[in-house]
Amino acid sequence: ALQAALGDATGGNDGGDAGVNAFLPNVYYVTSLSDGLSAGIGLDAPYGLAVEYDDGWVGRYHALKTELRTLNINPSLAMRISDLLSVGAGVSYQYADAEMTSAIDLGNILAGMPGALDAEGKLTGDDWAWGWNVGVLLTPTESTRVGLSYRSEIKHELEGDAEFEVPAPAAAIQAAGLFVDTSGKAELNLPDTAALGVYQRVGD
Repeated sequence: ALQAALGDATGGNDGGDAGVNAFLPNVYYVTSLSDGLSAGIGLDAPYGLAVEYDDGWVGRYHALKTELRTLNINPSLAMRISDLLSVGAGVSYQYADAEMTSAIDLGNILAGMPGALDAEGKLTGDDWAWGWNVGVLLTPTESTRVGLSYRSEIKHELEGDAEFEVPAPAAAIQAAGLFVDTSGKAELNLPDTAALGVYQRVGD
């Protein structure tokens, strides 16, 4: 009776090593416009993740592959107010691209036989959005610098597609209008961040 109430355990493997190596580019350029005024631009990937599990793993109905990529384009201006204080500000134009796939338990849906037949669903979407950032640099001595920076939250609205791969034995379920490809959208709010850095020269 307890097993009937809780349901059958999902079978499957342990998913293997889900970690995926990723390349995170960072490129920065700065030039002096006049005495005390500089301009710069940065290209970086501030957020990202990638995990991919083996087919047939026990958690396949939650996730098979999840990937998020971002590219941030950040022009900025900086001004040296005095020997002690410099300030800077910039804007971020950020691209986000996401993909999520998971298995769908058609065996349970169609015949009450969990894990007997799986489909696969894939959600993809991307978006461009704006943010801003500011920074302060204190130089109390020639050997000491203290920097504080803040980056705003960036709110993305990803727009893309939901696609389904349904095996031939369950083709009738798509003919009935279920698990058919469609468009979709989702919110992705990337958090604001603050950073404090200290530079101290300790010798030649």
